[in-house]
Amino acid sequence: YEKIHHLASISHEEKINDCFISLLTQAKTTMDNSLISYVCGYMAHHCLDRNAHPYVYYCTDSCDKDVSFSHQLFESQLDLGILNEYKLDVNEYNITERVKKIKNKSSIVSSIVKMANDVYQCQLTEKEVNDCLDDTAFVARFLRDSSGRKTKYISVLEKMFSLEGLATSMIIPQEYDNSLDAMNYRCRQWWDPCDKNIKSNERFVQLFNKAVNEIKIQLRLFEKYLFEDGDFKDLFSLIGD
Repeated sequence: YEKIHHLASISHEEKINDCFISLLTQAKTTMDNSLISYVCGYMAHHCLDRNAHPYVYYCTDSCDKDVSFSHQLFESQLDLGILNEYKLDVNEYNITERVKKIKNKSSIVSSIVKMANDVYQCQLTEKEVNDCLDDTAFVARFLRDSSGRKTKYISVLEKMFSLEGLATSMIIPQEYDNSLDAMNYRCRQWWDPCDKNIKSNERFVQLFNKAVNEIKIQLRLFEKYLFEDGDFKDLFSLIGD
């Protein structure tokens, strides 16, 4: 998945508007429900990243170092924190009900391939994208650990092969790490790694709620674009580049 990994990385950094133009245009052209749902999810992902990643990158020092496992571990703690905020039991929360193997995904696959090739010149094939989507659903099922036992077994294997955190960092933990305090309940000051003049004491749930409020507005504009004579202008004023 080297090309997929490259696309995932570069699409977080460059040509954001071009990426969205490609996906939005194809969604409106096809009016395919699966593709429209995918684009909505993509927009929500981008919205949360834009609001929360400065905080996550600051806390994990992700800008200057290769700390992918620490980044994943931190975000897994955030997953648990958000579940707690919404009074959801981690042992009952079933991510596989939300990350499923998509049955009718031909329009999603072809749209990702077109966007990747046209915008980022990644030269992906439909098989590569299709397999990636299927494997994402498989990994979600495999890493669901309602008892905590799976994490213990996998961590032993990780230590044997000096790959600590490879899989366990992606498993939602059983207990919140108060010393790490990923949710920033103590309201510690942090700053945007890209602009250290931007400082904040915001808790993660405040950043999360900002993203929720923003995506509600974006989805209304997306609906207007799909079913009325809307254009990209208002939507892109919120998405940024």
